[in-house]
Amino acid sequence: MRTRKRRVRDAFGNWCDARDLEGQTYEHLSAEEFALRREEMRKRQPKPCKLPKRGAFDPFQLIQCKAFGEERQEPFRVIVCAEALVVVDVHAHVSMGEVIGLLGGSYDHEDKVLRICAAEPCNSLSTGLQCEMDPVSQTQASEMLGVRGHSVVGWYHSHPAFDPNPSLRDIDTQAKYQNYFSRGGAPFIGMIVSPYNPSNSSPVSQNTCLLVQEETGSSGTQKLPYKFEYQISLEPPDLTEVMRRAEWVVFKYRHSYGSVPMERLYRSDSSLTCLEKMLTSLRTILSEIPETETVLFQIEALFITHFIDKQETEQASGSSSHLHEQFKLFPAHTFTTSELMDSSEVLDYEEMCSNEEQSIINASSSDKGFNSSSSGIQDVAGKEVNIPLVPSAESEY
Repeated sequence: MRTRKRRVRDAFGNWCDARDLEGQTYEHLSAEEFALRREEMRKRQPKPCKLPKRGAFDPFQLIQCKAFGEERQEPFRVIVCAEALVVVDVHAHVSMGEVIGLLGGSYDHEDKVLRICAAEPCNSLSTGLQCEMDPVSQTQASEMLGVRGHSVVGWYHSHPAFDPNPSLRDIDTQAKYQNYFSRGGAPFIGMIVSPYNPSNSSPVSQNTCLLVQEETGSSGTQKLPYKFEYQISLEPPDLTEVMRRAEWVVFKYRHSYGSVPMERLYRSDSSLTCLEKMLTSLRTILSEIPETETVLFQIEALFITHFIDKQETEQASGSSSHLHEQFKLFPAHTFTTSELMDSSEVLDYEEMCSNEEQSIINASSSDKGFNSSSSGIQDVAGKEVNIPLVPSAESEY
């Protein structure tokens, strides 16, 4: 049987091991003197700070991009195909959580031209404040771009309801990927799309194409984002590839928590629904390319048929009823899933959606869909969606 350790109190009345007090001298104080001494020691101890100190590092702080000019010229030109912009814009419109994906293309070393030809949406590991690219999905997207003959030349993500400026975390991520891909001699850019920024009164989404470069100043070396003035290629988009990616987006996000109600008004001061707003933004991207109405009608039919709840569509007869009248005039542009996907892929999507639907039903007992404050969307008057400005303390890889 082990002997019990002898415990005594120290000079402050705290229990401790008797050995800890060996070799110490004691000062005999009266009760009043002891209380004063203890109070002085408490005042000397620093109080824990609950709020971050001024100037503390905030990884979600947004940084304004600098412009290339005479002092620092563009290291290369950027040309973006409309196909890539359409896919990125469609992906960004469907979720109030951040979305993410890869950009594919090629780089001409002689002419110093980076050409972005395709965008491949990826699954994201979202925490509400930021999202990171799922490694398995990233590998699959890279392989898909390689099959089409493209190299991975960049990545994109969305800032759903705030400015398309990179956060400190985005800048750090961009710098790491630039260093990694520069080993092969090809540049690597980042793209940020903001579809529902309250400060943007235009229905056209805001896009930022950026590169991170180091600058040495009085405070040391800093990584600063520089914004490209990219050019949109007049090359017609591949309808099959656009619809394949749009279909992936629709079937993934139509039952996801935080998906955007596309049949509702996207702003309180606008008569456009979220779907109409997205189509307006896409039409602007394709404005200089002839014969692209087929792409828009295919995307519109896909969303009305598979993304928007049919019961809510029938009730929302005021703002979106004319969409259905348009399809009566264009029966040749109707979209069926079997045209662009095989039956096995459709079954996989349906199985995935059914599993997500069960999780949404379980969560609905505490969170009432888009009325929850955590989703960032408020239902106003049954039809309107006011998307608040998300604070900068909120993004990628």
